[in-house]
Amino acid sequence: MSADPNLNKATFSVFNKGNQPIEMYVYKPSGTLVTVITAGTWSADMSKLTWDGKTNSGTQLEGGVYVWQIKVGGAVAGKGTVILAK
Repeated sequence: MSADPNLNKATFSVFNKGNQPIEMYVYKPSGTLVTVITAGTWSADMSKLTWDGKTNSGTQLEGGVYVWQIKVGGAVAGKGTVILAK
């Protein structure tokens, strides 16, 4: 799992073993859920998942630190923080 933060977005590399569904959750540091990205089921290889810095309703978020979690097949596959630049 790796994150590549860029202006207004962050791209994550995800390794998926065995065609499992992938979901990404992004939270404010306070614990408030900002967005859920459902990537569906990918083949068993390295894939990229991009968060566009927006909420589920499409509102662009302010620059700052956000907490992310990626689940593969329902199990936590990675988590950390990402800085959304403005």
